[in-house]
Amino acid sequence: MKENDQDLADWFNGRPGWLQEAARRLFANGILEKKDADELAVLCKREAGIVVSGFADLKAGKLDKNSFAQSQQKVNLRLDSIGNISGINALAPRTPLEFQKEPLTLIYGVNGAGKSGYTRILKQCSGGRGRALLHGDVFHEMKAAQKCTIRYTLDGASHELDWLPETEQHEHLRHLSLYDTAAANVYVDSENEVSYEPFVLGCFRVLVEISEKISESIGREITAKPSRKPSLPPEYMMTVAGNWYEQITHTTTDQDVSDNAVWTEENGVEVQQLADRLREKNPLEKAKTLRKSSGHVQALKKQFEDSVSLLSDKAFETLVTAKSDAGTKRTAADTDAKKVFEGAPLDGIGTESWKLLWEQARNFSEKVAYPDATFPNIAESAVCVLCQQPLEATGKQRLSAFETFVTGNLELQAKDSETVVQQRITALENCVIDAGIEDKLDLCEITGEDAREKIRQYAEKLVKRQQSVLTASMLSELTAMPNQTAFDALSDLESSLETQAKAFDEDAKTNKRSEHERNERELKAKKWVSEQKSAIQTEIARQKEIRLLEKAKSSANTKALSGKKSALAEELITSAFVKRFERELSVLGASRVKVTIEKTRSPKGQVLHEIKLVGNKTDVRAIDVLSEGEFRIVSLAAFLADVDTGESAAAFIFDDPISSLDQDFEEATADRLIKLCATRQVIVFTHRLSLLAMLEDAAKKAHIECRTISLQRESWGTGQPAGPPLPAQNPKKALNSLLHERLAQARKVWKDVGSQAYAVEAKALCSDIRITIERLIELDLLADVVQRFRRPITTMGKIGKLALIEKTDCEFLDEMMTKYSRYEHAQPREAPISLPEPDEFEADLKKLQTWQAEFSKRATA
Repeated sequence: MKENDQDLADWFNGRPGWLQEAARRLFANGILEKKDADELAVLCKREAGIVVSGFADLKAGKLDKNSFAQSQQKVNLRLDSIGNISGINALAPRTPLEFQKEPLTLIYGVNGAGKSGYTRILKQCSGGRGRALLHGDVFHEMKAAQKCTIRYTLDGASHELDWLPETEQHEHLRHLSLYDTAAANVYVDSENEVSYEPFVLGCFRVLVEISEKISESIGREITAKPSRKPSLPPEYMMTVAGNWYEQITHTTTDQDVSDNAVWTEENGVEVQQLADRLREKNPLEKAKTLRKSSGHVQALKKQFEDSVSLLSDKAFETLVTAKSDAGTKRTAADTDAKKVFEGAPLDGIGTESWKLLWEQARNFSEKVAYPDATFPNIAESAVCVLCQQPLEATGKQRLSAFETFVTGNLELQAKDSETVVQQRITALENCVIDAGIEDKLDLCEITGEDAREKIRQYAEKLVKRQQSVLTASMLSELTAMPNQTAFDALSDLESSLETQAKAFDEDAKTNKRSEHERNERELKAKKWVSEQKSAIQTEIARQKEIRLLEKAKSSANTKALSGKKSALAEELITSAFVKRFERELSVLGASRVKVTIEKTRSPKGQVLHEIKLVGNKTDVRAIDVLSEGEFRIVSLAAFLADVDTGESAAAFIFDDPISSLDQDFEEATADRLIKLCATRQVIVFTHRLSLLAMLEDAAKKAHIECRTISLQRESWGTGQPAGPPLPAQNPKKALNSLLHERLAQARKVWKDVGSQAYAVEAKALCSDIRITIERLIELDLLADVVQRFRRPITTMGKIGKLALIEKTDCEFLDEMMTKYSRYEHAQPREAPISLPEPDEFEADLKKLQTWQAEFSKRATA
């Protein structure tokens, strides 16, 4: 390669690492296999940040200038046979079409004999230009599976390929070069990529192909990961939450999701309040109702606060202390009473019942009996207020002692302490909401069952606490106080009710309905988004994967490769291709045709050229101006310039290459095909005997071995290989064939079937004998000086042989020619000429063989 290797290495080292590794492997091994493709795809993904397990040891290498040392190897490819054909056109040969070792193989067949079927197979399996879909036999309903077997020799090694049309181009057979009318149209009527590529450009083509495969594979992975994110409802399109939801990308963080896909109880309360405000027709009255409910909440809170205060540990300790104090003082008072009432005639003095009796006696004395006297009245005339008997000195003394006890300091202190204890117990007994809690909840408009249950449990715990406070003697015996959750909820509710009331007050003053509707929609959108949190997280993860896949796909873009190949192609292909085209035009005698070939563009690593008219002042295309013959010879020149580069020795296949050509172009084409035989196998399919004769004659002159095959249309199908057509056979060989094959077949029909069937065979045999006699006259009698279908008269070394002709030779051949020409014409009804019987045929054929042998000896004597 003339391109500076270091510059090319530097160019590759500026590409993605996986592509450098692809180039390194390709330049080192000449091909990239499936394993290479799989590993390169892994490297491409890994370079983009995608984790692919199972390839821990896989690493990308770099290229240096020594990486491009390998050169393109010359390919030697020969076709050996095509057989086992099924389901392709009407082809149904019972024996393969075989190509022997001769450099030139001529395959003759009349129209419909199967020539095109074989060329279509070869074009399809080689990826030739102008290929089309292979059809089966359209005249049969039963469709056979399409297949065939192709045997070939590549670089000396034999191969057998069971080929199926759906596999299209085969890696080895792609080196075949095939020219037919369809290929001719492609070369002249459209842009074409040059088939021949130097090794380095071929590597660029392979790199473009592998890049496209990796890109397509990653593209399929991307397609297989569609978004599962639910569509945003249309009514939330213009909301803040909706806009955030729509703009989720691979960059959206967990914190973004936490901040935006969240829904709180406060949000729920707010949206309910907005809904209430939007439904309310009399906001002022609603504000009053809310404040009334707030008052009930406040009252319930006050009750709970009072209960909590009375049932606190501190209050319990105060009660215990009071009880202890009252007990101590009562003991002191009782001790004092014992001293006072000791010796009293009756027991029970100082007891509660007695104290009650004493207090009633005091009340009766001070209000009724002796309102003006101090109780107890122990004056001279006073009587006992209980028994209403005159008081004696002992009685007076006892009454005075009783009063002193009752009104004494110890008793008063004991009574005061007991009163305090009783007041606390009474307060405790009345502090808890034991009944009517449901009504209070209704008044507070607490409708949620969860909220109501929390408050019920709060009240129940207070009742249990109350019972334990009333019965316990120490702090450890008390049940736990309820937590503040329910109480705090009441505080929040009170605050919320007041806030709502203020909001309705505001609504009564101004019309904010549109604002409320917008806020409600925002909140509903926020709630909807929060419900999609899991889907959002899945979508973010998907987009991160897609982002990495797109990065990998981007690194498989072929633009840089195509641009580099185009630049290299300017030096390595284009100028050389144009020169080869001009040289082929000259060799084919078509230099006068005013055409040239130009590079047009280089898409995706291809280098496209187009045939254009020289000096064209309009936009008219070459195909619209050239005659059919000019079109054909120009396309043939383009084909040969494309594929005959000296870098390959693969077989050439031509299908009627001289169609529409004049005599000059035909002869130039035949000479060019013979020259190709010097370096490679050439196979020519034709229906023209003139081309057959022309190529055989040119091959003989160039000492090129030539083999001729004919294709026959049989009852079972087309494409049946047979020997060369009779007009193309050497007369000696033709006589042997007629005598030992055709006559033997006719004799068998005559014996086994009868004269009617024999007549058909005999008539055909007469016609072929006549043709053979004509060939004897051309090649033997006239020494091949003049031939049908051949333009020149060749005399060198031949014309002297004409002097050997004797009158008897002319008479014999004239007689035989006359005899076997009669059967080509209609016979008179009165005297029809009978066809010869087998023995007569045999005698005549042997006479012809004898004459040829004797005349040949005469010519060499």
